[in-house]
Parts: sequence; structure tokens; C-alpha cells
Amino acid sequence: ASCGRDYHCVPDVNNTLEEACKQGYDFVCVPLVNPRYKREFIEAPAKNRPGAITRSDLLLTNQDWSSLIVAKTSPWLQVDSIHESVRKNSEKALKQELNYASHLSVPAVLVSLHGAQSTNMARIINEHVTSGNNHQMWIHVPLQSPQDQCNDLIIEQGQGEGLPTAADGENKKNLNDTWTWWNNLRVICDHHKKL
Repeated sequence: ASCGRDYHCVPDVNNTLEEACKQGYDFVCVPLVNPRYKREFIEAPAKNRPGAITRSDLLLTNQDWSSLIVAKTSPWLQVDSIHESVRKNSEKALKQELNYASHLSVPAVLVSLHGAQSTNMARIINEHVTSGNNHQMWIHVPLQSPQDQCNDLIIEQGQGEGLPTAADGENKKNLNDTWTWWNNLRVICDHHKKL
């Protein structure tokens, strides 16, 4: 078995990697892009901001990138948002991050599922894995949905305030069943072996 350490923020990738190796980990999961660096492709002031999207690819050797680093996509991505500008911006950012992961030749990219609606995410992932990229796609699926983690009293009072709701019990169960989230994505991606 191989065991890695997950980091949410990595100011210095060399020190982080050295520390994790000293602690006995085989690899580290690090964000591809600084969590504060939200790119804007559609509109907003940062649309024309110059500069690199993340750290240099020269900080580590090719062998280190391809064996010790698992790249994580940005947590703010909402490629299945109902808002067109948020969805399109997230799509462009996700594709940019996946292309950069391919450039680095990382062994895997970690993508998190945030809800039952992940058709667009599955489409983008499927396009990426079928286009000849060598890395695996690791899908982070929570054990419980955010709604399952809420107190029932909060859910009853929070109806209509952004919490997912469903008219019948079966749809509500599917919204909360994180295995269904995973299974839907896997089926859309045609059970690809890199998933």
C-alpha cells in the first residue's frame, strides 16, 4: 500500500515534500494553484491579469513531479453551477488545471465531487482521460453529503435558503447518497480504467 499526505496550502513545495518524506509518506497531494488565486475568464477585473497561474514547474525534477506529487484541482470550481458565468469560468479553469497537470506528468489528479449534479464535471473528466493523458483521475467523494451532516432542525428551517430539497423521498435519497454521486460520474465516464 502507498500512503500520501494531503495538504490544503503549500507555500514551499520542496520543504513540504521533504517533510512528508521524513514522516514516511510516499507522496503528497498538493493544490495545483494557490487557493487564493481564483482565475476569471468571463468577466470581472482579474480577467486580464498577467502572470503565471501557479508555481514554476522547475521547482522539482521531472521524476519528483511524476512520482511524488498528486495534483489537486481548485476547491472553488463549480462546473455544474446553474449560473452560466460561474459554470463557464469554472470549466475554463478546470481545463487549464488539467492541462497543467498533464504538462507536469503527475501520476494522478484529485478532483472533488460536491453534489449529485456532476454531469458537466463527468464530461470534462471523460474528455481529458480519453484524450491520451497518462495520469489517473482520483475522485474524492465525501462519506456523507453536506445535508446529511446538518441537524434535522436546521434543514426544516432552512428550506428554500440554498439547501438542496426534493419533492419525493427517492429524489431526496439520491441527493444525499454520495455513492450515487460517484456512480453517476463513473457511468457517464463509461467506467474508464483511469478513473
